Amino acid sequence: DDARADSIRAALASQPAGKWFGDWSGNIHNAVQQYVAGAVRDQSWPILVAYNIPSRDCDGFSAGGEDSASDYLAWMRQFASAIGSAPALVILEPDALAKMDCLSPADQERRYALLRDSLAILHEQAPAARVYLDAGHFGWHSVAEMTERLLQAGIGPAWGVALNVSHVQRP
Repeated sequence: DDARADSIRAALASQPAGKWFGDWSGNIHNAVQQYVAGAVRDQSWPILVAYNIPSRDCDGFSAGGEDSASDYLAWMRQFASAIGSAPALVILEPDALAKMDCLSPADQERRYALLRDSLAILHEQAPAARVYLDAGHFGWHSVAEMTERLLQAGIGPAWGVALNVSHVQRP
């Protein structure tokens, strides 16, 4: 019946869900701009998940991402500029910190630098965005280890951390 359908729709709509953007998104500026414009039109906050860092998922199930650091930073500039001054919630690079053990020490340092640069780009080009740096899930690494990784990634400009974005674990 209609009342039950309305109740189900309301329950689903009350659960925030983000739109993921990566190498499959085509023109990233246009894709993000269209999504953000739709959310603004609906008077809601867009939730965007940026998932395009080089060596994403360490060649696992979700392998991909940009080929180089310079390509990634260009992608991130387009991503951020498309958000512009609109309010938005951005989850930055799920698993990028939690799943970086597969990278060489030099590539780990590059990843930290890319995350620091991404936070700076978002802070500058999307000033109303609330950016959360992904920290995996509570069982992946110790709190001390993840804290160190977040600090090396330059968490300062972020609003906080996101948990359970792509690998859900319950205590």
